[in-house]
Amino acid sequence: MTGIDVNPYNNQNSTLSNIGSPIFCFTKSECVLKKNEIWLEGALAKILTYPLLFKEYGYDYTPDDMEEPPEGYFYLPDWRNRTPWGSPDGTFGYLKPTLPNITGNYNDNYGGRNVSYTGAFSGSSKNYNWSPNSGQYTNGNINFNAHNSDPIYQDGATVRTPSIKCRVKTRYQ
Repeated sequence: MTGIDVNPYNNQNSTLSNIGSPIFCFTKSECVLKKNEIWLEGALAKILTYPLLFKEYGYDYTPDDMEEPPEGYFYLPDWRNRTPWGSPDGTFGYLKPTLPNITGNYNDNYGGRNVSYTGAFSGSSKNYNWSPNSGQYTNGNINFNAHNSDPIYQDGATVRTPSIKCRVKTRYQ
C-alpha cells in the first residue's frame, strides 16, 4: 500500500476515446469542443474532411426521412432525443420507436351471465340484471384504460424512457 487513496470512479486521466466513439457531456464545462472534436448531432459531413469518421460510420446514420447524402458526404449520428439501445442484429444505425401492444378481452356468457375482463379492460357487473322478458342486460358498463395493464401509461404523459439530458461529441483525429 502506497498510502495514496485511489478513487476507482475517477476517469479524468483515462486514455483518449477512440475516433468515432461517443463522448458524453453532462456539464457546461465539458461541453466545449476541442480542436479534434465534433458534435454528434446529425450534421452532414464531408468525407474528405472527416475520413476517419466516415471509416467508422459510413452511411449507417443516414436518417430514414432523408435522401441519400450528396456525393462525397455522409451523416454523423444524431444523439439528440435518443436513448442508446443494444443492437438486436449487430448492425448500427437508428431504431424506429415502438410501443408495446395493448390488448384486452371482454367476455360475456349470456347463458350463465359470466362476465370477465382481462388486460386493459375493466368494467362493472354491478346491477347487471338479465330481464328474461326483454332479453336485455341493464346497467352494465365497459371501460378501457391502458394504465390498468401497465402503469407506464399515464394521463398527459409522453412516451419517453427514463433519460438524462446531455450532449454527445466525438474525436475525429
